[in-house]
Amino acid sequence: MKKILIWCGVSALVVTTALADNAGALSATSKYDADLSYNSVFQKGKWELGVNAGVMFSPFFDMITHRVVDYTTTGIQGGYMLSNPMGPSWLRGNVEVIVELFGGGVVDGKGSYVAGTIGWMRYNFLPSNGRLKPYFQLGGGVELTDIDGHLLGQRQNFNLDIGLGLRYMITPRCAFNAEYRFQHFSDAYQTKTNLGTNAQGPVVGISWFF
Repeated sequence: MKKILIWCGVSALVVTTALADNAGALSATSKYDADLSYNSVFQKGKWELGVNAGVMFSPFFDMITHRVVDYTTTGIQGGYMLSNPMGPSWLRGNVEVIVELFGGGVVDGKGSYVAGTIGWMRYNFLPSNGRLKPYFQLGGGVELTDIDGHLLGQRQNFNLDIGLGLRYMITPRCAFNAEYRFQHFSDAYQTKTNLGTNAQGPVVGISWFF
């Protein structure tokens, strides 16, 4: 009788251990699968690091000066996910705050350089777990430039920005980004010359999530 009880006890221990191991494996697999989903990096608290490059064309909606100022832009971005995905249907998405440092050279028109920073608020559209992730963003910041003195009265100016883009998730941790960007420069009436510039153009880049 004693041997039977010992055998039953050992058998129960083996079964319990096996079930626990199996549950742990399933949990680990589920977590692994979640980490590999294309929406896993858009959770609150996640970070994004990206680089981009593009070219901006001006004038754009310029009914007064018609002065050409075309310039390149190269940027480094750091983003932080402020919220988890939320909302119904195709509007489902999350909010991200981004800081961008950018610089470039004037390729057509008066001036030689542009350098500054932009603070972006971005909404990532996440209606499904697919690879394509559209986004919309609004931003503003400051910059230094020697662009045409007839447009900007000083070298220190302000920028207002709008962007509409699309990510392609190469992997669950890496994306290719392409966007259309509008950028306005002016000195906010700090000088008598404040015509400003309006430029628009394509920007492409790559980003990593962690």
